[in-house]
Amino acid sequence: MDKGKDFLLGFILGAAVGAITALLFAPQSGAETRKFLAEKGQDIVSKAEQTLKETKAKFEELQKELQKRIESLKKTEEKLEEKIEKLEEKGSSSDLKPQTES
Repeated sequence: MDKGKDFLLGFILGAAVGAITALLFAPQSGAETRKFLAEKGQDIVSKAEQTLKETKAKFEELQKELQKRIESLKKTEEKLEEKIEKLEEKGSSSDLKPQTES
């Protein structure tokens, strides 16, 4: 999750630095600058929303996969417990049989 936060923070900072650099090297009128900033701001918001949406979808996919694996492990555990019980029953029933010396 930290990688996703770092990526998003880097993305936003990079976009901000790019916008500031563009303003410094291509001066425009106040109205054009405000329009430019509004468009870039909207671009940043849109990209951040898209990144968040993709991250959420990936998280949900991983969550489902993890749940499947947990269920599989539970089933495996139940099977192993049954086998252990059978082995213990066999062991205790053979303990009751008289042992013959060879």
